[in-house]
Amino acid sequence: MDKQITGAEIQRAQNTAANIRLLAAQRQLYLDEKFLLCLQVSLALLNAVLGALVALSATMSIYVLFAGLVVSVVNEGIGFFMGKKQEQAARIQEQFDCSVLQLPWHQITSGETVPSEKIEAAARRFQRKQHSPLQDWYIGSLEKVPFDAARILCQRTNCSYDIALREKYLAGLSMGFGVAVAAVCFLGFFGAMSVQDWFLKLVGPLLPAFFVFMRQRQAQVDSVKRLRELRAYADKLWRLFVSGKSSSKRLGEESRALQNALFDHRRKSVVEFEWLYNRFRSELETAQSASNDFLIEEFLTARAAQSKR
Repeated sequence: MDKQITGAEIQRAQNTAANIRLLAAQRQLYLDEKFLLCLQVSLALLNAVLGALVALSATMSIYVLFAGLVVSVVNEGIGFFMGKKQEQAARIQEQFDCSVLQLPWHQITSGETVPSEKIEAAARRFQRKQHSPLQDWYIGSLEKVPFDAARILCQRTNCSYDIALREKYLAGLSMGFGVAVAAVCFLGFFGAMSVQDWFLKLVGPLLPAFFVFMRQRQAQVDSVKRLRELRAYADKLWRLFVSGKSSSKRLGEESRALQNALFDHRRKSVVEFEWLYNRFRSELETAQSASNDFLIEEFLTARAAQSKR
């Protein structure tokens, strides 16, 4: 690759109509997947709330427990359909990254590209509604560094952004479930319930939410662990670039290997709620842009010092 090409090429390519279309399709398919997650959580929470409301009715206890079992089964059924849209979304994101970051498509890892008809249909659905803008997907002063370096920073951004979002989701998830458990214990203690009534009226209705929480928590913990490993690999590539001890060809090959792992992570990891993404998007983008600019300025300072020797 021509070493004169800089990260400005990424800034230009990511905002072309074709690549914006890929992002729109990817976002819509993730929204479809997030709808199923919201349905799972809503059913579990609704069951828990209704259980608490009828907790004082002795005649309703067995029905509340039965409803909890039904909701658990329904949620397992919903889980069977989850992941299909997510894998398509991950593949479309891979098409975007390969286009913008100038990486070859790796068919063994990613399979076939998504047909243009499906991309167009999903993109049109996304564009019919008011959503957050898709321009400038990768941020920071990328134009100041060679293309190889900018590509590594973009891949590192994918890891850091996702880590921060998932950590916020984990914190909120744990806090919300902790409050629910505390409420159940409080109602049982101050309501002077027997152990049997406490289980039938309060613990039983909370079980579907507990199962959803445990699955989500473990999945998010695993995702964060994988992402930290991938970010460490990106940091290793960045150090290789800064040291000047690696060729453009080797950096390209290493970036392709990292991209394979990123695709695998996107395909397997669970999604977060859309409102969480919208709530923290601006804050996380600002932090990530500052982080990239810090690394870039550190590199430029080091290069300037070397040139004076």
